[in-house]
Amino acid sequence: MKSFAEKWRQCGCLLAFLVLTGASPVLGWDSKGVKEARGFIEVGRTDRAIEILQNWTNQNAKDLDAYWLLATLYMDKGYYNQAEEQFNYAVNLDRTKHSEVMERFKKAFIHELTMGNPREASLLAQKLVGFEPGYKQQAYQELYKSGKKFAGEKAIAYYRSALPFATTQEEREKIGKMYLLIAITGGPIMPPPEWWAQNENSGKLKYPHQIAMIF
Repeated sequence: MKSFAEKWRQCGCLLAFLVLTGASPVLGWDSKGVKEARGFIEVGRTDRAIEILQNWTNQNAKDLDAYWLLATLYMDKGYYNQAEEQFNYAVNLDRTKHSEVMERFKKAFIHELTMGNPREASLLAQKLVGFEPGYKQQAYQELYKSGKKFAGEKAIAYYRSALPFATTQEEREKIGKMYLLIAITGGPIMPPPEWWAQNENSGKLKYPHQIAMIF
């Protein structure tokens, strides 16, 4: 049976190994790469922090904290594709992180909606539906509701973004009504071809001149 002193020496050797290799021990300490990146973040050099974390994760594929921090930095910069990739690496290492990733993307989605950025909001909605298919209806509702807050081309951009998330004929027709309303009141764009194609065999609105049928 090993003595306490022998066990302590083994523990010390393990910690020394972790420190020398830069690995992140089970105790939750920052790895060498994460610690270095945080130092640059503190002085506002996030680009350098991203570069460090990119190099670090290429050589340390099991460092969950490094992936997470890198993903967070990408999110803050609005680089959502890169953020998704790093979050996926993190979730593969710890499945319990999935719900937290969803919450971060939801917050970013609402932020882009609030800031009036339909393209970015649509991109985030696609990612949220990819993470959780049941979010599709919520994505539609948020994009459609945001379209009603704007006028002209900005409103049209939101409705166009909402269309892929419509799951019923009623939802598609609501978008068509808003397109036509904008057109009638002087908006520059009529409903997109894909909307008419989706409604071609519905028995309603087969042709653009049937505007009166929707009111």
